[in-house]
Amino acid sequence: MRKKMHSLLVLLMVLMGLIISGCGNEKISVIEIPKEVGQSETVGQSAPIVDIYWDATESMRGYTALQTGLYRTLPDNLGEIASSMGETHFFRFGEAVTPMEGRSYRSFSSPDAYTELVTSFGRVIDEANADHLSIVVTDLFESDADWSNVTQKLREKYFAKHLGVAVIGVKNPFQGDIYDVGVNAAKFSWDSGNETAKFRPFYLFIMGPEQDIKDFLQRWQEHFAGEAGVVEMQYAVFLENLGAEQTSFPDLQVTDSKNLYSNESLEIKDKRVREFGYDSSSNETGLTVTCKYRPMNGACLANMQKLEKVMQVFALDEESGEWKKVDAGQDAPQIEVGPVDGEGNYNATLTFVPDQAISMGHVNFIHARLAPEPRSLKLPPWVKDWNMANIDLDPNAFDGSKTANLQHILESLRDTMLSAAQPALVNINLVINAR
Repeated sequence: MRKKMHSLLVLLMVLMGLIISGCGNEKISVIEIPKEVGQSETVGQSAPIVDIYWDATESMRGYTALQTGLYRTLPDNLGEIASSMGETHFFRFGEAVTPMEGRSYRSFSSPDAYTELVTSFGRVIDEANADHLSIVVTDLFESDADWSNVTQKLREKYFAKHLGVAVIGVKNPFQGDIYDVGVNAAKFSWDSGNETAKFRPFYLFIMGPEQDIKDFLQRWQEHFAGEAGVVEMQYAVFLENLGAEQTSFPDLQVTDSKNLYSNESLEIKDKRVREFGYDSSSNETGLTVTCKYRPMNGACLANMQKLEKVMQVFALDEESGEWKKVDAGQDAPQIEVGPVDGEGNYNATLTFVPDQAISMGHVNFIHARLAPEPRSLKLPPWVKDWNMANIDLDPNAFDGSKTANLQHILESLRDTMLSAAQPALVNINLVINAR
């Protein structure tokens, strides 16, 4: 029999969105996830502001020299895709960032637009609005090769705030000079002609809210599907949601549960949320959710045999409104992972006994996360293929069809994401009213 005084509401929110809750003597106000377990939003903006920053340094001029390829039509194509999402603004940058008026951005299809002598990607990050979707068109060259500075800025402005980064690489005809290669800042001339094997990559570096990045990538792929002149495109995606598919609670299948019943007393509006109550505080309580691991194109690949099971419990101090960590010891909630089938499906089972696992008399928060072990995330294979060897060690290693330090740059993004954010396959967050 369900007793009102002892009913326990659980909010279960999986990254894709699952929340368990129950009711006590009075309605619980909206409760935020503790800062320690904050995670990226799964809902994008209805009409994001898109800011496009174009590298106008001399090293980019060679992409416009030949009539074929995607680059010469990129200003119009990129403007069209971005405008389909929301309000769009263009900027040019070298050492400084300068707004562009009207349709003057179309000049980037001409060699005359590339007059800057210094490339400062870091300045772009400084001036970018993290609430907007920012897209940087560049060859990933940074003056003084100061990518450590760039990744530190990305850590603070994006990854630490649960925002994401993605990179699109496009092979394109190139005829011109490539500057400041290696420690000795050597200059090389490169002419790909129409030999596709010699085409040189340029990149779109995309920063912002996770769902806006996913929306842009989908629109980009649809726009260029079967497009003439596109020889090869590749993707690298650095997002907290490693499950890949955009999922909310209705997409998840609860295959088993015990001591739980559906409840809507909190009138939760968040689409990621579903509410439950339980019958007995002394009985084992839990549920099993079927999850999907289907990495999106370009995602870092997780080793499903090397997952960390992170579990945290917090109790709400109603006077201060702050969450206080609870040490439940051996009675803490447990999460187990079932085997992954051939289609990437697996089960995540969460179990706990309420009056043993939480602080009775308080509102509690239980966080369970399945996360990749450190350094276990693998970059997409194309990164190694597009990376140019260190010409300081081998002067004959220069290859204009590849990008210097590409592997180091993208590895640093992966490592920065792992250290600053909380990338996970599944996040399960339970708010329990045990007052």
